[in-house]
Amino acid sequence: MKLEIKPIPIEQEPKRENRFYVEFPSQFKIPSYTVQTCMRPKLVDYVWQDFIITFLDIINPSTSDGVKNMIDYCQEHENEETLFKFQIKQLDPIGTTINTWTISVKELVEVDFGACNYDNSDISMIKVVLKPSYCMLS
Repeated sequence: MKLEIKPIPIEQEPKRENRFYVEFPSQFKIPSYTVQTCMRPKLVDYVWQDFIITFLDIINPSTSDGVKNMIDYCQEHENEETLFKFQIKQLDPIGTTINTWTISVKELVEVDFGACNYDNSDISMIKVVLKPSYCMLS
């Protein structure tokens, strides 16, 4: 008896952690390519857990300015049930969107613009923590 090996179709390829981009509302002016890390949704006891997003702090357009726009927007809309929505798009090997998470944000929990340090030549990063009210996969 001859064992026949069939090729696995491309649809069976596992998703890769580094094939994604994040879209924020245009008024924030945060380019998606500045996002270095972003968690996918996590549900614990039917409660959506906080999102931690890290940004590469570039000079122009300034990521710091974009995150400050986010802070200002959240302060202006703090009494609303949903402050804003953003999307995490996962991609296939050729860059086509395979699924989209839409995250409704109810609270801006933390923003850390990082440190200034003469002893360190590392790239500046910004950490943002967001509390979702709802996450939807499409």
